[in-house]
Amino acid sequence: VSAGMHPEYIETIQTYCHAADVEVEIGELNEAGQTEDFPAEKGYACFMVQSPNFYGVVEDLSQVAKKAHAVGAHAAASCDLISLALLQRPGDLDVDIVTGEAQALGIPMSFGGPGVGYMAVTQKLLRKMPGRIAGETVDRDGKTSYVLTIQAREQHIRRERATSNICTAQALMATSATIWMALMGASGIRDVAEQSAAKALYLQDKLLATGLFENTYDSPVFREFSLTAKDGLDLNKLNRDLLAEKIFGGLVVDDNRWLLAVTEKKSKQAMDKFVETVVRLAKAQ
Repeated sequence: VSAGMHPEYIETIQTYCHAADVEVEIGELNEAGQTEDFPAEKGYACFMVQSPNFYGVVEDLSQVAKKAHAVGAHAAASCDLISLALLQRPGDLDVDIVTGEAQALGIPMSFGGPGVGYMAVTQKLLRKMPGRIAGETVDRDGKTSYVLTIQAREQHIRRERATSNICTAQALMATSATIWMALMGASGIRDVAEQSAAKALYLQDKLLATGLFENTYDSPVFREFSLTAKDGLDLNKLNRDLLAEKIFGGLVVDDNRWLLAVTEKKSKQAMDKFVETVVRLAKAQ
């Protein structure tokens, strides 16, 4: 598992694998913020990365798949769905399993939940997927319809050992995400991705120009980026001062790194004000 995955994802994986007596190893990031620490020996079930990772850096998924398959392991990735409107699809890069958070598909934050996740696998792994799979077909009148497919009704056969009991209450979130995608369309979702990427780069450049920060990683990013504070800038105090002015700062990582995220919802005026306020408060420290 890549060290670039969200820390809570790593903790969850470790919890599940501990109960199953499966060992989890953490692969460190290189100086560019990408995962390259892959085992070269057999005996691993899966290599997993997140892309863009916790620091916003886009991972080389083709390299992950190549390294995993070379030792007989599956390649898995946790991906931001909006980013895939711009980046190459993981399946085209030979990734076997793709999962992730789909809250960005029109699901409100709602003070922390409910959320929605997604999972996609290759055809070879399809029958091992948990949950119910809906397939497109036609009814007796030739009209398009959708039915549950690849179903052995294992809930009734395997009972407590079944893998499809987890999805009973997910219909509301899935329906909401489907409606949002239908309303946005392919061009609308791509526009969201392009705006998110462009605005993140704009804010990153503006903050670097202040001289208060330097890039943590010199790599392509999407929507999120990490900056390292210079000259002893106290990021925790900066966040407190920003909050006093009703502005949310970034996530402080390891005391001197600031993780910031920008979406299509932010305007140039809001970002410029953010930078101006950061400079003013930093000088007052």
